[in-house]
Amino acid sequence: MAPRFGARAASAALAVAAAISLAGGSSFGAGGAAPATEPLRLGTAGAANSGVSLAASGASVVATWAARSGAVTDVYAAWSRDGGATFGEPARVNDIAGDARVSGEQAPRVALGASTEVVWVSRQDGASVVRAAKARTGERRFEPATTVHAAGLTGARGWASLAVDKNAAVHVAWLDGRNAQAERRW
Repeated sequence: MAPRFGARAASAALAVAAAISLAGGSSFGAGGAAPATEPLRLGTAGAANSGVSLAASGASVVATWAARSGAVTDVYAAWSRDGGATFGEPARVNDIAGDARVSGEQAPRVALGASTEVVWVSRQDGASVVRAAKARTGERRFEPATTVHAAGLTGARGWASLAVDKNAAVHVAWLDGRNAQAERRW
C-alpha cells in the first residue's frame, strides 16, 4: 500500500487545519499570518487515518498519525520545511509492521529537537508497552524503535507525552498500570 499525500489523499485522510501566530499565540491572522482557509489532507491510501499530532520549531513542522488497514495499525510521519504549507511524502515510524495500538485518546505523540522523536503505545507478549523511535534531522527514515520502560511490567500502559529539552534530552511520561509496581525513571 503506497502512501499518498496532499490534496488528493484518500477520503479517509486526516484534514489538518492550522493557523500561525506571529504574536506569541495572543492573536492569529495579524501581521501577515492568516489562518489556513483550506485544510491540508494527510493520510495513507487504503487506510483509516486518525490521531494526528503536530510539533513545530521555526519553519519545521512534523505531523504524525496512525493508519489502520484491516487489523494492522502503523504510525506515519511527514515533514514540512515551510511552516506547514506543504509536506513531503510520509515515512512509517514503527519498525515492526502493525505494532501500534492507537485510539482517540492515545494518538502517537511527536516532538522536535536535534531529531524527530515519536512515541506510541504497542502490545508485546500480551502487555501494553510504550515505544519510541527517532529520525535524525533531515532524514525520512526512523531508527529501530525501543521500549521506553523496563520489560515485563504488568497492567495497562499508555497516554504518553513527549518533550525534548534545551540540551536535546528526550523526556517521555506515561500513565502506568494502576496495579503495577511503581517505577520512576527521571
